[in-house]
Amino acid sequence: MAAKFAVAGDFDGDGRAEIAIAQDAVGTRGNDFWVMDFDPGTGRWSSSSFDASSAAVAAKFAVAGDFDGDGRAEIAVAQDAVGTRGE
Repeated sequence: MAAKFAVAGDFDGDGRAEIAIAQDAVGTRGNDFWVMDFDPGTGRWSSSSFDASSAAVAAKFAVAGDFDGDGRAEIAVAQDAVGTRGE
């Protein structure tokens, strides 16, 4: 599956960064992400996915940071919507 963009951060609080990849796939709303996590103990990657919003608005870009002070990174997604100041 093609990637639109990616952002890295410690989303699960384990001290290692994961990569969240925005899917560039026909049939999605454009705000679907999959997260890849490397486990150095097994030497394998695992993946999970999430939908950034139930609204049918595509993601233009995203940033990661610990926005709520819990020690884990969150993803802030900018909408790619005509008629907004972010166009």
